[in-house]
Amino acid sequence: MAQAREGVEKNVKSMFQSGLAQELHLSEEQAAQLHYLLMEKMSLLSEQILVPMMIGELNEAEMAASGKATRQAYDENTAKIRALLGDEGFRAYEQFEKTESERENLRRFVPKFEQAGQALSPGQQSQLLAAMTEERLSFKFQHDLGDMSQLDFEHWYDNFTDEKLIVFGREMEQLNDRMTQRAQALVTPDQVALLKSLLAEQLQQAKFVARTTTAMFGKKQ
Repeated sequence: MAQAREGVEKNVKSMFQSGLAQELHLSEEQAAQLHYLLMEKMSLLSEQILVPMMIGELNEAEMAASGKATRQAYDENTAKIRALLGDEGFRAYEQFEKTESERENLRRFVPKFEQAGQALSPGQQSQLLAAMTEERLSFKFQHDLGDMSQLDFEHWYDNFTDEKLIVFGREMEQLNDRMTQRAQALVTPDQVALLKSLLAEQLQQAKFVARTTTAMFGKKQ
């Protein structure tokens, strides 16, 4: 549970370091309140479902009740965030949260571009991030496994069937292709090739994590 909490703290800290409070024009008090609510939100799955499953405190028969309670807590948390930010601010927050993976990817990629002798200028980084986030926001997933709001907490195993994992992987490949195509007008051909390689590598790592996590928490026969 402590390790799960550390992971949540890292994720929330990353969002604020990416400029979440500035993007939403929050006061220090509002930023502190949002930080607390995001910690609460991101802890729900680990504390009420994943960790209890891992240590044997939650079996399949108890999943529906636990999932229903988790969904209620999630909806209550979402309502609090909306009340804090207002409707317009909440929409901006949702977009920021949805594209945090693109900011994180770019942070990871920048040193690799430098190591390859293909360093991205600040202007290129800014333009590339804008293009990647625009593509993410406009892409429509059938099953976005990274979006908590789309998960069925009461039927947990149904979220990660082989079919859904395959479709999600295929759609991520399509999204990566769209990002690479957008990059062609922003960076050099060599930088585009490296971006394509890094995105593919990142996707393979994500698929591995999804598969191993699914196996770890898979339905017991």
